[in-house]
Amino acid sequence: MISSSIPLQRVIAILLLALGILFASGCDTGQQAVEPEAPTTRPGPSGAFDLDWELFDAVRVETAGDRKVDVVLPAELQQEIEIVSLEIPENLRKLTGRAVRISGVGYLTRSGVIDDAVHQFALLPPSAISCACCALPDTRLSWTIFVDCSRRAWPLPDGDPFFATVEGVLQIEKDNYLGCLFVLESARATVQPLEEPIPASHDSHSKPENNE
Repeated sequence: MISSSIPLQRVIAILLLALGILFASGCDTGQQAVEPEAPTTRPGPSGAFDLDWELFDAVRVETAGDRKVDVVLPAELQQEIEIVSLEIPENLRKLTGRAVRISGVGYLTRSGVIDDAVHQFALLPPSAISCACCALPDTRLSWTIFVDCSRRAWPLPDGDPFFATVEGVLQIEKDNYLGCLFVLESARATVQPLEEPIPASHDSHSKPENNE
């Protein structure tokens, strides 16, 4: 009786082992590593998506002649830029035509001020001036935003530059006199004097230390 029961026990053991392997493989399949999402956007209470300046870090611009390309403030661009290669991350490009919101440092332009009212201005990440003089910002094409607030023009601010939170419709590669790649049209700007130094809470691009 004992010898005849041994094969049955082996069969049961093999079945249990097989079930264990199947269960383990099923758990592995269900726990596959998920790649972390790139800095992206989330709709706020107004329905506008909050833009993170880190999205612009992945923008790559190559121009003819390999010359350094900056927008010129406060004047308009004096020379046309021939872009031979442009890479814009998909999670930024997919927001074209969508309402977005972003905060940064605003600079007036000569053509953007009409009858003492601001109709257009340039918006930069706070890090563009955090390590340099405010009069000489880093106006690289990969992150300078042309803001068109002509439908909601506002009085000249007390100082230039200034801190601004802007909500508008994002457009990419739309013509503008600064030659910017990114445009916010039908924009509404909330403006306040620029603090020195710029509060770290307004500059996600600079990655301040976490003191918590």
